Formats: sequence, structure tokens, C-alpha cells
Amino acid sequence: MGLNQLSHLPLAELAYIEQLTQIVQDVLGQSLVGVYLFGSAASPAYQPGGTASDIDIATVVRPFSESLCSSFDVSTIFRH
Repeated sequence: MGLNQLSHLPLAELAYIEQLTQIVQDVLGQSLVGVYLFGSAASPAYQPGGTASDIDIATVVRPFSESLCSSFDVSTIFRH
């Protein structure tokens, strides 16, 4: 599913997903297999604002070395 298939989402959520995807690509590079949106945000059931819906994203990576794993701290990359 491309971002063009997510026209039901508000612009702020689309921008967040796009930014998150770019950060993941930049950090993981060739180790990245894919970034997948699932849950209500992946369907018209998404309800912006409040606590009814959130944005669920799964990232799939190829196995990578321990040195790469220790080269970055995910908690500093994904502050939101």
C-alpha cells in the first residue's frame, strides 16, 4: 500500500508516516525489508483525534550485525 492509498488520513498523520518511513530508511539502509502500516490507520476506520485510533507501524529488517545494532539508539530517533 502506498501513501497515495491513504487518502482517508488527515495530512498530519500522512506527514508523520512519511517522516517515520524516511527515518527508518535512512537509519537501516539495506537492512530494511519494509515498513508496514496496519490497524485502523490502514483502513477507513481510522478516527483522528482523541484516543479512539492510533497509528500502528511494523518495520521488518534483515538480520544485521551486533555492531550495527549498537550504533544507534532507537529511543533517540523516534521521539513523538
